[in-house]
Amino acid sequence: MRSLAYLLLLISSPVFAASKTDPSSAPDGKALRGSVLVWHDATLYTAPVDSASTLQLATFEGARKDHVGHVVAMKVVASKGAFVEIELAGAEDCTWSRVVVPDDLARVRLFVKRADIAPVVIKPFTKTFADGTAINVGVGTPVIATDAGTYMVSLRGDELEVDVPATSVGHAYAAAKATRTVIAGETLALAAATKATLGDRTLTLSARQAAPGERRGEQTIVAVDDRCVMARVMVASTTLGEVDDTTIDVGTGSGGNDVMSLRDECYLPKLTPLSVGTRMVAVAAKPIYLHAEPMGKNACIQRAIKIESALAINLTDDRLRVCAPATKVMRDRMRSARSAPR
Repeated sequence: MRSLAYLLLLISSPVFAASKTDPSSAPDGKALRGSVLVWHDATLYTAPVDSASTLQLATFEGARKDHVGHVVAMKVVASKGAFVEIELAGAEDCTWSRVVVPDDLARVRLFVKRADIAPVVIKPFTKTFADGTAINVGVGTPVIATDAGTYMVSLRGDELEVDVPATSVGHAYAAAKATRTVIAGETLALAAATKATLGDRTLTLSARQAAPGERRGEQTIVAVDDRCVMARVMVASTTLGEVDDTTIDVGTGSGGNDVMSLRDECYLPKLTPLSVGTRMVAVAAKPIYLHAEPMGKNACIQRAIKIESALAINLTDDRLRVCAPATKVMRDRMRSARSAPR
């Protein structure tokens, strides 16, 4: 009886309850709906079995707990067992990364293990402190739990500790349009390695722009934003300067995935199912011209799937090889006529 009483006390303790509401990975058996955040270095499977062929789009040094925000948003298709079927969405949502799929592929669906899904804010969180500083964290923001029961969020690489309740954190969220905050009027430049305070916490900010706020002698409150996170922090007034208009933020690039134009007149029609083994993983978004007429039972193509990110990651050169039955191949008669000898 003493052992049973101790067990009941342990289950009802706050520490045990927190571990249940804030698991490091999505719990087995729990249905996931909407969108999820998948770690940059996650292994993507072409089928929900360990023996399936895999892709890994990026890597980074060190543990995931030291890389808050290094995730990409993906849509949930189904979530049964240890694997979650996801569709490569290509949206950034509240992150600084996105998956880039060649424009001749659509509905690319792969699988990821629950352990590769990152915690995410599922309810908005706002807190204002006595000194006028404040924090607002929107739904879809990636977070990492700390040993103190708080969470770390990323301001484009600058880590910030916030008191988001564990009940506001989960592993799937309803995606909304991510909006960048437009700062009207004067904009200030923060110097690199600027020390800032948020309530009684201190953080270091990299060089960035900020909206001016209230000046209090040697200190000034400024607003910095990172997609779904807005923080009003206190900085030394001497760290603020004018914005250099000659500096242009080029963003994450165009993400082109152009396919070489050297091709045969044979092609796979639009909406042709594309498979790995017996499992369909994508469809042709437009006619896919082949480099030569298929010699066997299948017509196969290989395409690069990439991550574009404003964060520092090590990209891999992983490719997805998909096939369709050779019976699906058609011939472009106009192209064939143009190439015929005269």
